Amino acid sequence: MSIRLILCALAGGSGDAGAITAGLRVAQRFDAHLRAVHVTGGLTDHLPHVDESMSQRQIAREFEAMTARRNAAGIQAETSFREACERTGVPLRDAPSGATGATASWRGLEGRPEVVVSEFARTHDLVVMSALDRHDVVPGRDLVEGALFGAGRPVLVVPETVPDSLGERVFIGWNRSAQSARAVAGGMALIEAGKHVTIAYVDTGAKAGPGPEDLVEALRWHGVEANIQPIAAEGGPVHELLISRAIDDDSDLMIVGAYSHSRLREIVMGGVTRNILNHPRLATLMVH
Repeated sequence: MSIRLILCALAGGSGDAGAITAGLRVAQRFDAHLRAVHVTGGLTDHLPHVDESMSQRQIAREFEAMTARRNAAGIQAETSFREACERTGVPLRDAPSGATGATASWRGLEGRPEVVVSEFARTHDLVVMSALDRHDVVPGRDLVEGALFGAGRPVLVVPETVPDSLGERVFIGWNRSAQSARAVAGGMALIEAGKHVTIAYVDTGAKAGPGPEDLVEALRWHGVEANIQPIAAEGGPVHELLISRAIDDDSDLMIVGAYSHSRLREIVMGGVTRNILNHPRLATLMVH
């Protein structure tokens, strides 16, 4: 299994640097093509705040400011991407050339960002993006959730800082669910390329299905030797247990299933996916 075509979805804000860095590193590792995309949404998708007390001039200024921010986000995303490609020596190509090595291209699209990205991603092997959304015109978390539910592809969510070793020490959060099984399948190319693979299992008793020993056996058929790290469920929230253990293990990539509980339940009660998106500390590949 391999990765040949990667989509890097950029919001034009705080998280783009990490997403671009991660996308380029994966592309270079697999001699893949990285296609960066920024979607310019319509003003109706992100209306500024207006109320009855505002004059027509004030409302016009709000719309002008919103338009300026929207346009600036697209320019910033493209500029950051092109500069990163030049800095890393990754050439820009619009079509396959038959040559080896990583390549990249830029695509600007229009529409409702979370919908356009999720649809456009369906023909790619991997989607890379950030959940950070400080001051972004398009919230990064909206893009991530749109891709998780609508793309049908593995989504690599990255923090602000991405290590040079991305993908060398892989940490799999296994909970027996169909979502975690899809995550392992979607991340198999990265698992096979990893130098050290750990399977972490928090035995909450909540799900039935194959245990971590079964996954170890299955991975051996792919030439992967993995070790198991059982984690006591009473040690705290599952997301904290997984992330803390992954960081203690010096992992640079975590693979987990996304929203194995309902999305509404995670919004109300919290959950692994919701907490990872709220506080991204480690590059995490997720599949719903």
